[in-house]
Amino acid sequence: VYLCHAFAIVRPPLSVGSIIARTLTSPGTTIRYHRKNPHINLRGGGSSSLQASPGDYSEAARTLFGNFITPATLLLTALVSLSLQEIKVPQYGKNSYRKKLRGLYYVIGLLSTCSELICVLYASIASNTLLQTTSKPAASVYSLIQREYELAWIATMTHFIGGLLGFMTCCGLGAFLSFPPGYNTAGACFAAAALLWMLRLANTRAVMLRNPHLSNCFCLVKRYIVLTTKQLKTFSNLSVLGISSIALTGISMGLLIRALVSLDEE
Repeated sequence: VYLCHAFAIVRPPLSVGSIIARTLTSPGTTIRYHRKNPHINLRGGGSSSLQASPGDYSEAARTLFGNFITPATLLLTALVSLSLQEIKVPQYGKNSYRKKLRGLYYVIGLLSTCSELICVLYASIASNTLLQTTSKPAASVYSLIQREYELAWIATMTHFIGGLLGFMTCCGLGAFLSFPPGYNTAGACFAAAALLWMLRLANTRAVMLRNPHLSNCFCLVKRYIVLTTKQLKTFSNLSVLGISSIALTGISMGLLIRALVSLDEE
């Protein structure tokens, strides 16, 4: 009897981890994973399921939108100085296409600057809305964004990636136009390599937010156009401003194409 009492006193108590470990390693226990809805089924003396319950993911969504504001602002600062920089065309060879590339450099710099500004605006509005309102419970932060903030997320991603790619395009054009012969081609190739690598990284599943409509950047732009068109069909005052902005964008693109096709030199 004394030995039994001594053993009971010396023996350490079982922890929760040891109980779970013994349960999982018992002969009657099976572990099953599902690809779309992962959970653990414990089959021994009983059965239970561990699943993520719906909750409030407003703060997580706000953090995701806020992650774009600072990088886009820094990129915007670089784009302003880059797009306003004067590119002098070297006086060798035929300069007609170089002058057109210089004009294209200025236009891409301006478009990238506007794109990053719109990105900051979309992300700021979505972040403030998440802070001021209460969202319904969702299964995950992805579900919350797809349900209530899909347009804001896709617009933020589209304009941020577009501005970033435009920035690298300006770097490549600036190197090709301003560097000495030989170095200009090498610099432009370096910028093109970085541009392609960024485009590859932008096509990851994490960027697309596991949305079934999105598989690459082209689908991202397509989805952005579809959602924006649906929003503009209300014909309110805001829609009039949006339609006017799209019309001016189309006119600007037409004038740009006309300037590029024209053979007139400065």
